[in-house]
Amino acid sequence: MEAKEKSKEIVNKIKDDLFTKRAVTITDEDAVLCALIAVDEIIKSINPFGMFVGKDYWEEVRDCLENY
Repeated sequence: MEAKEKSKEIVNKIKDDLFTKRAVTITDEDAVLCALIAVDEIIKSINPFGMFVGKDYWEEVRDCLENY
């Protein structure tokens, strides 16, 4: 999946899950902030020695979220 598609998927999942499970509606901007927190945590968990192949992918997803 392309990074841009993944960023949209994460934002939509946050919005849909909050509405479905908690009857909460949030803006795209708020969902993007939540997604950025999640992606930052994924990036932080990556081995500092570069043993995680997906680091570039998640950094690209983060860039897409910042420009959402």
